[in-house]
Amino acid sequence: MTHTSNQKCEENRVPNAVQIALFTANPPKADVVAQTCFPGISISSSMMQNDVSNAQLEGELERQVACSGGLGRIDFTWEPRNAPPAFNQDLIDLESINGDIMAIEHYAAKQAVDRVACILRFRHHIANPEEGIEKVREAIKGLEIPTGASEITFRTNVPALLHGYMLNRIVVWQNAKVGFVKVAQSGPLQQVMHDIMEHQVDVNTVVENKLGEGEAGKALNIVRAEAVRLLNSGFEK
Repeated sequence: MTHTSNQKCEENRVPNAVQIALFTANPPKADVVAQTCFPGISISSSMMQNDVSNAQLEGELERQVACSGGLGRIDFTWEPRNAPPAFNQDLIDLESINGDIMAIEHYAAKQAVDRVACILRFRHHIANPEEGIEKVREAIKGLEIPTGASEITFRTNVPALLHGYMLNRIVVWQNAKVGFVKVAQSGPLQQVMHDIMEHQVDVNTVVENKLGEGEAGKALNIVRAEAVRLLNSGFEK
């Protein structure tokens, strides 16, 4: 059973999108990975084009498995259903997907996985660009932002050695305008612009240190825990 919340992101450091990535040569098709990780869960749709495939899973959340042979990557994503990200005020209860995560860790431990990553992000409406600029200024003390700025993207990586694994710890803050096409019952299509704020945490094992056999499950558990900690507490002072 999965659950979402419509409480505000500012008050609850939980994401409205979760992504797990396994970097592995020659990944299987997405539907094969989905059936292996989540036996008994129906696949609502699947697609295969050249060396890229994806599988959409049934359930309360929008769950997808995507595989790319060219990138050597398997991605698992969770998002609330029926809402484009820019409109989405529902947040994912991380405990509700623990079963999925444990299944992926078990799967990863049995594969030849070079690297793992956990990405947490949330997007939400802001009243105007100035509100977004101020939120970035509050999050990054001492950052000088020119007067009159309307958009900003700030990205930092603070690598760290945790539990024997060298990790990239990438955090991005940004505000921007996102356009969507509004389809009316009659009349021309209209583009609707939305001011949004996004905060993303991406924790991954470094390229230089490939994981050993059977290590991926343990490493995934470590990067996931650190991503959640960063989302809640930020970097050490």
